[in-house]
Amino acid sequence: MVFTTEHKIFITECYVRNGVIENGECRCSSSACLQEFRQKFEDMVFLEADFFNLVRSTVKNFPLNGSVNRKQASGGLKLRTEALIEDVRQRMEEEPTRSLKHLSQEMGLSYETCLLRKRI
Repeated sequence: MVFTTEHKIFITECYVRNGVIENGECRCSSSACLQEFRQKFEDMVFLEADFFNLVRSTVKNFPLNGSVNRKQASGGLKLRTEALIEDVRQRMEEEPTRSLKHLSQEMGLSYETCLLRKRI
């Protein structure tokens, strides 16, 4: 079963609500959270191990991201466009003995990106 954002919010609130301060440290109970979760979402079927992993990751993500969801990927642009592939192909045909190291420096690309010749 997939846990939704609603489930993750409930888990985080429950985890914090059931926390107790002992010797200056906050102790929260995943087991108490599991019991409350099962009462609220009675029809949901899941493995306890999956639930405890979700509690751990959700509670860890919340202070880091300000969200119960995982951090979004950086969304870096892919350089392997058709135009780039064609440019690399053309340059390699013009100078087949040119090393990938020099080609990547000349084109301002990483060495790995210039490994396209194996895919061309």
